[in-house]
Amino acid sequence: MATCEWVGNALAVAQVHTWTFAGTWEATDVINVTINGKTISVVAGSTVAATVATTVYTALAASTIPEFREITWSDDAAGVITGTGVTAGQPFVCTFTTTETGGGGADAQTINGGASSTGTVTTAASGPNDVANTANWSGAALPVNGDTIIIRRGVSLLYGLTTLAGVTPAVLKIFSEFWSNGSRIGLAEIHGSGTSAYVEYRSRFFELLGATAADLGLGTNTKGNSLLNIDFKTGTVALTVHRTPTSVDDARPALCLAINPGTVANGTLEVLSGSVGVGFYNETCKVVPKIGYRTNKESDSQVYFGPNVTHGATFTQSGGIVEINSATTQIDKTGGTLTINGTGAHPIVNNFEGAIVYNSTGTIGATSVEIGGEASLDFSQDLTAKTLGSAIQAYAGATIIVPADVVTSFAFKAVGCRLSDIKIESQFDKTWTPT
Repeated sequence: MATCEWVGNALAVAQVHTWTFAGTWEATDVINVTINGKTISVVAGSTVAATVATTVYTALAASTIPEFREITWSDDAAGVITGTGVTAGQPFVCTFTTTETGGGGADAQTINGGASSTGTVTTAASGPNDVANTANWSGAALPVNGDTIIIRRGVSLLYGLTTLAGVTPAVLKIFSEFWSNGSRIGLAEIHGSGTSAYVEYRSRFFELLGATAADLGLGTNTKGNSLLNIDFKTGTVALTVHRTPTSVDDARPALCLAINPGTVANGTLEVLSGSVGVGFYNETCKVVPKIGYRTNKESDSQVYFGPNVTHGATFTQSGGIVEINSATTQIDKTGGTLTINGTGAHPIVNNFEGAIVYNSTGTIGATSVEIGGEASLDFSQDLTAKTLGSAIQAYAGATIIVPADVVTSFAFKAVGCRLSDIKIESQFDKTWTPT
């Protein structure tokens, strides 16, 4: 199939919508104008459609609500209100609704021919950030199933993000040079800042129906502050994250992913370095994770898994700083730090190197728990009662931190070594009974 490269070459065009007032009105009728769940309500004040429109226009033009200030409003004095986007290329969604108050046969007011309208499109918003504009893709055509999609040129993908929701590329390649100048994929949760800030209501994630093979962060660039939001929907995906930018927002990872294939084994994710969140906004995800590192074993990868993530058969970690918030089947860990939160159970835990901080109230080790000579298991951060399903198998050099009787049925075994070869940190006046 074809290679489709993002070029971001379209001209920016402002959105223009019109709302035409007609029919017969009562002075007590109410017009509600809504953007992003925020509504301006206007009483008609007249039985003349053109006069009603002018009254509504006056209220819109005077509004200080941020979403309404992103539109320039005009009135032709003949019953037509026009809304023009202030920022060329940025779309808006605005709904006018009328409410009958008087009843009777003469009460038949309309806006664009009905009781509710999102406007008649005079000009659709478009521009270099619009995924749906063919001028933004090489070959002047949108990607289709089986294509290779390349995102390298530093022009943000911000709008029309659901356009490719049904497309499964054979290959997706996103190069690190894309974000070197701060270019983004997707929108932040909060639009604007200060008094102009509001919760974003446009689609925020770039959507694809999986990807047979996907690589993010290819190349040698290590600079750039950005955010990346990608949703692979229910398609099969095999994704490798080589690196990410630095997040523009300390409250979220640089790369937020949603992965929810039909079968959990069809969503594989390997992270070599970078700031990544899977299900960060509580999306339902299914994924088989492998968290590693490039050069710094302790901190190259910083990965968060949300509470609605279903993990594959084995959760594998060889480095990085990782937080999970749901159950696993088996954890195999050979480096880095893993913090386990939530209520899910973790029946098999093999920690051969690095730290596990266990804050979950779910049972740990129903089958087995092994702590290697360069590893630790720490129950001290969260003092909610926890249940240990089987004795911890501790090897020479292992550390177990268990304060204040926080672990029910706590037991451990020194495997192939003496008690003095392992380190147990516990509360005062604790009696240990050997067997």
